[in-house]
Amino acid sequence: MSSQTCVVAGCANEPAVHIHRAWNHRIGQEAGVCADHVDGFLNRYYEMRTIGDGVAQGSGDAVLFDIEMLMYDERRDKPCQFSLREVGGTRRLDCQTGPFEVAALLRELEHFVAPRPLTHRGMVSLMVALGGRLERVLVDKLLPTERIYEAKLHIRQAGGVIVVDLRISDAVILAVICDAPIFVSNGVLVRLAEELP
Repeated sequence: MSSQTCVVAGCANEPAVHIHRAWNHRIGQEAGVCADHVDGFLNRYYEMRTIGDGVAQGSGDAVLFDIEMLMYDERRDKPCQFSLREVGGTRRLDCQTGPFEVAALLRELEHFVAPRPLTHRGMVSLMVALGGRLERVLVDKLLPTERIYEAKLHIRQAGGVIVVDLRISDAVILAVICDAPIFVSNGVLVRLAEELP
């Protein structure tokens, strides 16, 4: 983590939260924010209605999204998260997860290469060895009371497409490794709009 002090002007506190902007499966800017300023910083961030770069794309009943932000919170009692933003649009999915998942996603976005394959790289190697190729990730279910999203891997094999249920964090990490697109179903987007107008 590169930020030494809080990014808020005039604040010299050490950051407690590290926010990484991302797009096109790559990391962009990082901002470190102290515990005193994180809520205000995030509120301003969430109020932004920036349109995701690129042309909006659909595939059947789903819309193309990309990783927009990762938030690593050093405070043990606080969740980490990543956000997906609609390509060419303003809709966003905020997904809470753990520090290990965010760290794994950050490693892949920064193209870190470990001396030995880590878990997600091992999963990709196994998929390829069995003749599969990750065609896309589809976020197809929202459990609104828990704010949990469910995702499916669509793996192309000679005999057709195999669909595998996976946690959204793991599915997104595999999408980055395989440079596969991430789609969100219209049903999830409708449900999300109903829950968070």
